[in-house]
Amino acid sequence: MKKALVLFLTLMVLFSLAACGAKQTEPETPEEQTPPTEGSTPAEENTPPEESGEEENAPALYPNANPDGSINLDTVANFDPNYDYSQNEEFSIAYIANSASALYQYSADAYELWCPRFNCKWAGFTSSEGDSDLYMTTLQTYLDQGVQGFILDPDSTIFDTVADLMNSYPDAQWMSQMSPARDSESGDNIPAGGNLIHPYVGFDNYEAGYILGKGLTDWKNENLTDIAWEDIGFISMAYSVSPILEQRTIGAKDAWVEASGSENNFFYADCAASGMSIQGGIDVVTPIVT
Repeated sequence: MKKALVLFLTLMVLFSLAACGAKQTEPETPEEQTPPTEGSTPAEENTPPEESGEEENAPALYPNANPDGSINLDTVANFDPNYDYSQNEEFSIAYIANSASALYQYSADAYELWCPRFNCKWAGFTSSEGDSDLYMTTLQTYLDQGVQGFILDPDSTIFDTVADLMNSYPDAQWMSQMSPARDSESGDNIPAGGNLIHPYVGFDNYEAGYILGKGLTDWKNENLTDIAWEDIGFISMAYSVSPILEQRTIGAKDAWVEASGSENNFFYADCAASGMSIQGGIDVVTPIVT
């Protein structure tokens, strides 16, 4: 058995050496290689560095492309450090939000940081401070200045107006950040906030609320085992004018009912009138706690 194993390993080494020797005899000069036809991808673009023996490959046509050079729709929106973004046309980008709170300001700081890395020119961050008319005026001003790309976070109830304006500028592109663009329609089989009227990249807000609610109810089961569910309360900080936040509350409530077996003691604290601030939250929660 040992002799057979030694023989096998020896043959493997010999075959490996033979393969390496054959590889070194391949033509290396441009004259000896077959040139690629027009419209095709050179072989070296699709060959990993360890196989081609070259330190650099030709620039990829798309960031995070598939091995054959085609677009990978699962990764195309992610930054690719190996892709030369300067080969594309430079776009000017503006961010307009309905609020200048820390959440939106930090978002603007991040966009400003990443703009040059994607070969974009930062046109600035502006807040309408809750004024929808000012929001639309600001958007129109940026469009008149020739800004080509927009990140838009308006009051979710005016997305249909925003979409109508942007549709009249076919060369301008836009995407919302906090909320998906919906038309505010309601009815059977229509999701919260209405029908989606523009592409959106986000996450499942119902699931986010459910995970949060389940985490809290699991904590109760582990740490407050001697306290009955009827002696426990759950307050959901809500914001009724924002459909995505409403979905989170619905998810949290479902987690509560699943754990407690009842809708009792699940309280809804709407901050739409008091505002998204510490004091506004206190003003809404205090009467419930009392």
